[in-house]
Amino acid sequence: MMDLYQQMIIDHSKNPVGHCNQLDGCCAHGVNPLCGDKIDCCVEIENETIVKISHQAYGCSLAKASASLLAKTCEGMLIDEFNQQYKSVISVLTEGGELDGKLACFNHVHRFPMRVKCVTFPWHAARQAITQALYPVKVKQSAQVYWQQMVEQAEAKGLYLDFKQVGCYGWQYKTQLIDDQVDPSWNVYKFDGWALYMSQDTKNRVEGTIVDYTKSQDGITTKVSYTHPAAKQYCGCGDSLFIEDVK
Repeated sequence: MMDLYQQMIIDHSKNPVGHCNQLDGCCAHGVNPLCGDKIDCCVEIENETIVKISHQAYGCSLAKASASLLAKTCEGMLIDEFNQQYKSVISVLTEGGELDGKLACFNHVHRFPMRVKCVTFPWHAARQAITQALYPVKVKQSAQVYWQQMVEQAEAKGLYLDFKQVGCYGWQYKTQLIDDQVDPSWNVYKFDGWALYMSQDTKNRVEGTIVDYTKSQDGITTKVSYTHPAAKQYCGCGDSLFIEDVK
C-alpha cells in the first residue's frame, strides 16, 4: 500500500492537475520557508462553489503532488466543504489520523516533521485565495503584484481605495499609499505583504469591482483598470465611469 501511495505522489508531481502557465482568478502566493517550495494558487468562485483551482507550484515532489491533489479533490466543492477538508488535512498532517480517498497518500507524512510543510503550504495558499475571492473587490494577480511593489517601494502598509463622484454623473477610483494613518473604522483586506483599505461607504459602492493591471505590447504603457458591475459607460480614457444607481 505504501508503494502505491508513493507512486501516486510521483505521478501527481510529474503531471500535476491544475497546473497552468497563465493563471487567472483570485490568487495567493505561498512559500515553504524550510526548503524554498513556492506556489501561486488561484481560484474562481461562483455561487459559493469553487469552480476552478489553478496553480504554479515549484519544489519537491510532495509540494507539487499536494497542489495537484488539492486541485483534483477540491474543485467543485462548496466553500464550506473546502473549509472542512482544509481542517482535516491540516489536522492529520500535524497531529496524525487518516484522510480519505486519494489524499490518503499523505496519511504518514506527520511522522516526518520536516516534510509536513511541503504538503500543507499549498492548502494555506488555497485558503487565502478563497478568502481574497470573497473580498468586495476582486484584485487579479497582475494588479496584486503591481500594488505590492508600490507598497514595498514606499515602505508603506498598504493602499487606500476611494471611489469619488466626478462631475454630475461620473465616478472615479482613486488609490493612496497608507503608512501609519490608518482609520480604525476602515475595512481591511489582507494580501501577501500588504493590505487594501476602504471605508464602509466605499465598500458598499464598489462591491463586485474587478481590478486588473495590463501592459501594452511594447511594455511601455501600463494601466490599472477597474470594472464595476453596475457601470453603464466608461469615458474614452477609461479613468471614469457612469453608473445609474450607486448605493
